Amino acid sequence: MKITLCAACCHDEIVTFDGVVRHSFGGLFYNIAAFSSLCGPDDTVYPLTKLGEDRHAEAVAEMQRFDHLDLSGVQCVRGGKVTDVRLVYTSPGKRNECIRYPMPALQIDDFVPLLDSDAIAINFITATEIQLDTLCALRNRFRGFLAMDIHNLMMYLDDEGRMHRRNLEGWQDWLAPLNLAQMNEVECAYVLGREVVDEIPAYIEASQELLDAVGKSGPPHTPRIAAITLGERGSVIASEQNGSVVAAHCPARKIEKFVDATGCGDSFSAGFTMAYLQTADPILSNAAANIVAGANCEHAGLVSLTHMRNAHRHIADYYPELGSQ
Repeated sequence: MKITLCAACCHDEIVTFDGVVRHSFGGLFYNIAAFSSLCGPDDTVYPLTKLGEDRHAEAVAEMQRFDHLDLSGVQCVRGGKVTDVRLVYTSPGKRNECIRYPMPALQIDDFVPLLDSDAIAINFITATEIQLDTLCALRNRFRGFLAMDIHNLMMYLDDEGRMHRRNLEGWQDWLAPLNLAQMNEVECAYVLGREVVDEIPAYIEASQELLDAVGKSGPPHTPRIAAITLGERGSVIASEQNGSVVAAHCPARKIEKFVDATGCGDSFSAGFTMAYLQTADPILSNAAANIVAGANCEHAGLVSLTHMRNAHRHIADYYPELGSQ
């Protein structure tokens, strides 16, 4: 399989909830770490990003530590700076962010060499990775699985680089081209523009609402899947099956020892996408994604998840009720 990853490459300063400070590359690196470690011998991951010249060589050298990568889509922005991000965790699962030097937007021509990918996964770190018109053009030309982690798409920067959320205007247009739209519970409220009762049934209804709205107006393609991640409560998804919307909750897998939530959304995205490409089953893919995200929580920093490769084959170990599917 050929997987393309689109996100800003960042240099992070992370202040954990217990006060530990770490410096490392982040952003796209978390997607690379998750997807590359889930790859089999015939799979290749193609990062597609624009890197500032100041840390380009250093970042590329770090990327070369990972297996299954083709770095031909990593572009150097002459005279530019790599995106700087400061993440301060206010609880084990919540954080404040400050960003400098957002990534320049990708254009449709940047995607042309990668249109034969089996999947393209977009993760909004800076909210500048790709513009809506480019996303629509990509959908018109790309026939594979198009996934997006909404993440920071609804964020804006103040004069000091601090990120703030606002409702995502025109969210139906952003979600309509996608096969998989992923967001967490906080992001879901800003997409829908209203509070969502913090209960599983309410998130199931929200996932159905997301899918129903975009299904009526978007271009014809399948599958359509909306996923809302809920941290320690797992995730809910809604998907189109036989012309109707089906929604389901999957609890989080058991975690032996929680260490760090950084990168869990990226691991969920990788787990879901890789499982879907192999099973074409949204329910099983959701379970596999929770298995992979749970493994991420048990480690700090950029995590190797090679032991979670083909997570869909281990569903019976964590979710016996799904094991026979």
